[in-house]
Amino acid sequence: GTLIYSHVAGLRAPIVRAAVLVELVCFSRLWWRDLSAVNALAGGAMLISMLQPASLVLPGAQFSFLAAATLLWLSTNAQNDTPEPLEKLVLNSRPWWQRQITAVYRNLWQLGIAGGCIWIVALPLGMYCFHLCSPIGLVLNVALSIPITIGLLSGFGLMFSGPILGPMAILCGRICEVSLSIVDRIVQLGHAIPHAYFWVCGSNSVWCATFYLVLL
Repeated sequence: GTLIYSHVAGLRAPIVRAAVLVELVCFSRLWWRDLSAVNALAGGAMLISMLQPASLVLPGAQFSFLAAATLLWLSTNAQNDTPEPLEKLVLNSRPWWQRQITAVYRNLWQLGIAGGCIWIVALPLGMYCFHLCSPIGLVLNVALSIPITIGLLSGFGLMFSGPILGPMAILCGRICEVSLSIVDRIVQLGHAIPHAYFWVCGSNSVWCATFYLVLL
């Protein structure tokens, strides 16, 4: 399913990187092997360097690898940060609706932290490539997560139900269309907010490379 979806999406460098990560995760689960996130990301870079070597110098591919590396680093640290048994006991003793509110709040907080980290990591590259700084991205990362997720799931439903169930494919297509239109509308609203973004002089290649070497 991932290979079919990646072909439909056009097999650009960010899509190939994501597809390689998903395939390696599936194979590691199938063979009961531990998967190194760094090796999986490096495997995607090696495949892209063989299939589309020129795309590695494009901003889209570079932003994609930066975001993926940041998320992998955050997920690794999140796995080590397990809650205390007493905290879990207190949470389980609360009413179900309170547990649901706490879970939603925790997920939104983690999503905001992840979006903020990606924004900070990608900021020097964005200033270097586009001479642009967009603080509104800190808010849009959280606001766009729900419609983008619905759009992806409905897109999968459309792809798999199209050859078999026509009415289900129509429903999935409508849901995908509405969710993507919501994404476009939210981006337009963010673009219209005063001081949501501003132009900067940017940085030269030496300072940009130095920042990412220090970050690494």
